Amino acid sequence: MVGTDDDHRVVGCQSKGLADTVTNILQSHCDPPPSITIEAVPYQDKELFLIRVAQSHDAVHAVKELGPFIRANATKRAPTSRELWLRNLKLKLRLNWNLMTTEELGP
Repeated sequence: MVGTDDDHRVVGCQSKGLADTVTNILQSHCDPPPSITIEAVPYQDKELFLIRVAQSHDAVHAVKELGPFIRANATKRAPTSRELWLRNLKLKLRLNWNLMTTEELGP
């Protein structure tokens, strides 16, 4: 949410051009970029800007300059090699399952 201060008070924001800015930042710095929805919402005579990030099961998302990291509450850390291996294994199993069920169902 854009338009609140550090104490969670609504201060509003200028949303003109903000959607393009957010989209450009994600395209430039995230690999792959997450799927988002953006909405300007009026609240108490001010405007808030809501950015919703869809949950993704298909890929590890990484900051291009830093690589992948795991967020836990207010902290972040680099994943272990085992965590990356397990994530890749889950993705391969899901892809194989999708291929098998597609072939079984036919066109």
